Amino acid sequence: MDVTIRAITADNYMHVSDLELPNAQQNMLAHNDFSMLQSHYIDACNARAIYLYDEVVGFIMWVYSRKKLASIWRFMIDHEHQKKGIGTKALECALLEIKTMPGIEKIFISYAPNNEVARKMYANVGFRELETEEGDEDNVAVMNL
Repeated sequence: MDVTIRAITADNYMHVSDLELPNAQQNMLAHNDFSMLQSHYIDACNARAIYLYDEVVGFIMWVYSRKKLASIWRFMIDHEHQKKGIGTKALECALLEIKTMPGIEKIFISYAPNNEVARKMYANVGFRELETEEGDEDNVAVMNL
């Protein structure tokens, strides 16, 4: 399976915009249009289209929050392509790119507390869930490099 991540460009941004989550997941993540807009105006953001061969099937965006820290802000796979292993491979591609940044020591990712699929996938690639405080909206996991 050939999964890659590529920059958002004039040729693929509409495909990223058209990606959809299943109804049960739509309240878990901001729309890709908003995320692409953020990435345009926040220099530290890195937005990528996720490809399966030559088809756009997902979106991921991370930000370098501080000199030694990266945070994955958005990560989604289109509803028609979920449960095929694409998400794990795409996340591994993004982690390889993030790890090339000099001085990065930790990578954070957050997810909805009821998203067990995300929790398991993140743990499988090396993230460790942090304890959350009462009232926190999201769970947070960290990968120490």
